[in-house]
Amino acid sequence: MRREQTSMATKSAMVTILLMMQMALFCSAFQPQSTPIRPKKPHEYANLPSAEEEEAPSSSSSSSSSSFHQRMLLRVKQIDAQQRRKQKSSSSSPLIQPVLNMEEFKTVLNENHDYMVVLWTSPWCKACNALRPAMKTLAKHHPNVKFVEIPVLEDNANLHQGLEVPSVPYMHLYLSECQLAEEQKLNRKRMSAVHKMLQDYQEGECSLERLGPWSTSCPYSYYPVPSSGNDATMPWSLRP
Repeated sequence: MRREQTSMATKSAMVTILLMMQMALFCSAFQPQSTPIRPKKPHEYANLPSAEEEEAPSSSSSSSSSSFHQRMLLRVKQIDAQQRRKQKSSSSSPLIQPVLNMEEFKTVLNENHDYMVVLWTSPWCKACNALRPAMKTLAKHHPNVKFVEIPVLEDNANLHQGLEVPSVPYMHLYLSECQLAEEQKLNRKRMSAVHKMLQDYQEGECSLERLGPWSTSCPYSYYPVPSSGNDATMPWSLRP
C-alpha cells in the first residue's frame, strides 16, 4: 500500500515538473531575444580613444563652424558693398546727359533748370572727340549747370535744323524758362572763355579780369591756352 502511494506521489511530482518546464518554454517563446554582453578582451581596450582624443573632434568641429560663420559674414558684407556701389552708380547722374531726339530734348527743357548748356556734337567729328575731355572738365567745374549733349544724326536732323546749328561743336546756353541766352562755336581755345561766361552768369556780374594787358574789349572773345605746362595763371585748367 505504501509502495503504491510512493509511486503515485513520484508520478505526480514528475507531472508537475514537466508542466513547469512546458510553461517555461512557452513563456520564453514570447520574450525578446537579448544578445549577451561579451566581455572585451585585453587587446581591445588598447584601441579605445582616450579622453583627450574624444574631446578633440568637438573642438575641431567648433573651430570649423566658427570659421564657416566668419566666411559667411564676410561674403554677406561683400555682397552688401557691391549692391551699394551699384545703387550709387545707378543713382548718380552723368556729368553730361545725352539727348537723342525731340521728345528727350523737350523733357529736359521742361525741367526748367536755372542754367543749361547744350553741346552739339557728332560722332564723326574729330574736333568734337578732341574737345570731349575739356567738356567733361567744364561740367565738373560747374555742378549747378545742367549739361546736355545732342549728337547731330540723320535721325534727329529736325533738332539742329530747327535751331539753326551751323556747325559742330556748337554750344547753346539756356536760362530758366527756356530762354536762349548765348550761342557760339566751340574749340579748345574758347573753352576758358565759356568757363568765365558761366561763372559771370551764376555770380550775377561781369568781371573785367582777363589775361594779358588790361583792355575794355569783351573778355569772352579769347582766352589763350598756355603752351607750357605751367597754367597757374589760368582761371581754370583744361586738363580733365
